[in-house]
Amino acid sequence: MPPKVDGGLGLRRMETMNKAFIMKLAWGIIQDSRSLWVRVLKAKYMKHLDQVDQVHAKGKDSSLWKEICKVWPQVTQGLNWARGSGRNVRFWRDSWLEGYGPLLSLATQDIPEDLVNCSVVDMLEDGKHWKWDSFAHLLHVQVVMLLAGYPPPSQNMEQLLTRLF
Repeated sequence: MPPKVDGGLGLRRMETMNKAFIMKLAWGIIQDSRSLWVRVLKAKYMKHLDQVDQVHAKGKDSSLWKEICKVWPQVTQGLNWARGSGRNVRFWRDSWLEGYGPLLSLATQDIPEDLVNCSVVDMLEDGKHWKWDSFAHLLHVQVVMLLAGYPPPSQNMEQLLTRLF
């Protein structure tokens, strides 16, 4: 519908507004873990999930949850893991290296099955230094050089999820 200045009623498309509200709810699930409604949804639908990108709806789930699952990829698309302990961040699959997306998409060859789901902390030696032998040969030299300048995560920091644009 056209805006009021163009002779319209100034009404917004209901479909677009509904999607925006559902996306706001999805963002609330990621950001607001203390709210009762978030705790209820997480307990009911996300209790067995270990990664934020694994949500899915089943046929018997509520219509609200099904709608949240539909918009989830768009909401999580801009997520990056901030530096933290590295325990809950997957080295190859999560987007933790700012501006590069998942390292899996930058690999020069297939990642061995035993490494593909490793956490960032799994790629550390003594929790302090990168295990270069485990992954350097699987990445472009530019990415390896970038990682060389990237301090390994600290074991005593909490992992945070932030939205980076």
